[in-house]
Amino acid sequence: MDWIIELDICALLITSLILLVILRRKELPTMKNITFFILMVLTFLASLFDLVSVYAIEHVHTLPLGLNYFLQMMYAIPFTAIPMVYYIYVMSMTIQNRIISKGRIAFIATIYGIELFFILTTPFTHWHFYFNEAMEYSHGWAVYVTYGLSFFFIFLCKFWNKFIKCGCDKNKHTHNNDNTNHTDNHIFNVVNKVHWLKHKSH
Repeated sequence: MDWIIELDICALLITSLILLVILRRKELPTMKNITFFILMVLTFLASLFDLVSVYAIEHVHTLPLGLNYFLQMMYAIPFTAIPMVYYIYVMSMTIQNRIISKGRIAFIATIYGIELFFILTTPFTHWHFYFNEAMEYSHGWAVYVTYGLSFFFIFLCKFWNKFIKCGCDKNKHTHNNDNTNHTDNHIFNVVNKVHWLKHKSH
């Protein structure tokens, strides 16, 4: 099977440059800046381990099966967190320095905890992914939960922006459209990444 690795290589280069700029600037540790930094780190790690896991899959007959499972999990762990952290980032852009409610954080943490359970138990349950008898990488049913949750958080991001914009319009305050455009660009990247991941199954 042909693997599409060009997107990961581009993502690695871009996120590396962004992380270098962030570290050199030494910006104030606001909620928005911290969350954006975490988002870039997660994207970097997901792209890096995706490249490594593709190599492992292509050499599945010569590498230990346990190593393949480990590398696939190391890819899935940051990848599944990206939409959730991005949702926090979108909120941090609009609420300025106010603290995000504990209820929202608990909700996101619970969802991610469920995802982690699916991923970490997959060597035994095969819920998220598995290698069949022919040693081919295949998706389990839980990966479609990941797709659904990714689009769910994308929807929440769009809804949050619409909600904030409406609130600003009602109060006759000016709204910074750059934030919305920035959000739309990130949403496109998440959708594109999810769409690409679908083609990893055999």
